[in-house]
Amino acid sequence: MSEHRRILIVEDEPVNRQLYAEVLARAGYTVQTAKDWSEALKAHRTFKPHLIILDLNLGEGPSGFHVLADIRSVNQRVGILILSAFGTEEHFVKASDLDADNFIVKPVSEKTLLARVRMQLRLERDAGLGLELPTTTVAFQDFTLDFTTRCLTTSDGRSHPLTEDQLRIIAALLRHPGAVTPHDELLRQVYHAELVTSSTRNDRRHVLQAVQRLKGRFRQAVGRNVVELEPHHGFKIEAPLEAGRGVA
Repeated sequence: MSEHRRILIVEDEPVNRQLYAEVLARAGYTVQTAKDWSEALKAHRTFKPHLIILDLNLGEGPSGFHVLADIRSVNQRVGILILSAFGTEEHFVKASDLDADNFIVKPVSEKTLLARVRMQLRLERDAGLGLELPTTTVAFQDFTLDFTTRCLTTSDGRSHPLTEDQLRIIAALLRHPGAVTPHDELLRQVYHAELVTSSTRNDRRHVLQAVQRLKGRFRQAVGRNVVELEPHHGFKIEAPLEAGRGVA
């Protein structure tokens, strides 16, 4: 499954950079490395990775947060996995708000690193088989969601881009607005996953993290929780305006 999958490693420590590259290359991935912000952006343009493994501390230059923000400003689809010794809640929240897909705290074992990489690449692949995105604009009380331009626009005209992952979650929840969509049903709809078993706990965790990032994006844009977590049950989204006004 690793054939033709390209992974970019952004890490300033030469020993770690070489170690991660060797581990991934042995697993069959095509690997390129970068040591700082400049090399990372250049490699993103030319190498066109399917996944980026990104350290947050990149020495004296711009941090991994700058790399994350700059790449997300032009690419909402590439998977970005943070691998950092900075494991505080503050770092996790900031990375999530900038749309990192996952966060691993160093040190990490070879088995864990490969498992997270496989999961992220599989979710990316399976998303293409799952829920079809609508081509409509949906209006809420103080913002609109445009699935064609992939943007949330507030009533004052500010525009906020959304990732494809976030749009798929919204589309799935909007099938039953105001009602709870169970965790496993959201997993099936968004990621085309089969019935969840104990072997897919990481998938459930990924969905929970993805919804948390989406909640943060809504709070950042409109200042409230548009999506809610119902503990032990699932997730729900507030109902949009009536169909006649809500769909363009």
